[in-house]
Amino acid sequence: MQIAELSDLRARGDADGPCLAHDVAILDNAAFARRVRRAAAALRARGVGTGDVVALLLPPPRIS
Repeated sequence: MQIAELSDLRARGDADGPCLAHDVAILDNAAFARRVRRAAAALRARGVGTGDVVALLLPPPRIS
């Protein structure tokens, strides 16, 4: 198995199982896998391919 397959593998094994919780959304394995596939498709549409390096810039976490 490769890391790229992990979200689909989890979705096939337990689609409704919990995967990710955040202030904005709670995702089960199937919903997370769909979002991963959508993000991958968006990157491919912009010319990102196998072996390319992608940086991710996120805002700092809010401290309550």
